[in-house]
Amino acid sequence: MILEDWSAVISSQGSEEQTVIQIIRVTDIIVFFVVLIVIRKSLTPLASITQALSRVKEGTYGEKIQCAGTDGIGQLASNFNIMSDTIKVKEEEAKKADIAKDEFLAMTTYGFKHRQSQFRDIQIFYLTDI
Repeated sequence: MILEDWSAVISSQGSEEQTVIQIIRVTDIIVFFVVLIVIRKSLTPLASITQALSRVKEGTYGEKIQCAGTDGIGQLASNFNIMSDTIKVKEEEAKKADIAKDEFLAMTTYGFKHRQSQFRDIQIFYLTDI
């Protein structure tokens, strides 16, 4: 009788331990998936930044990243937006300067050719009078 009672106590303790171990295992699995989701969500802005950098590298300037965070990644996204806008403005200014340069050279070349033809006409005039 004492052995049966003792055996029942041991088996009930073993079952409680097994229940606790299973609860801990389930909790570990849940925590693992929660951590996995949090990590993936925190890396999403980095993927956006990487894609935007690729587009800027290809020449699409003025690219914007939508990131509302105030942490390091949010500051990185904000600085990227400022940099991208600055590059776009500088590129537009460079294009305008190239157009102005081309127009100046065209006018100068025309003026030079026009003056050269006038000098030729004057030379012909003076040479034919002699």
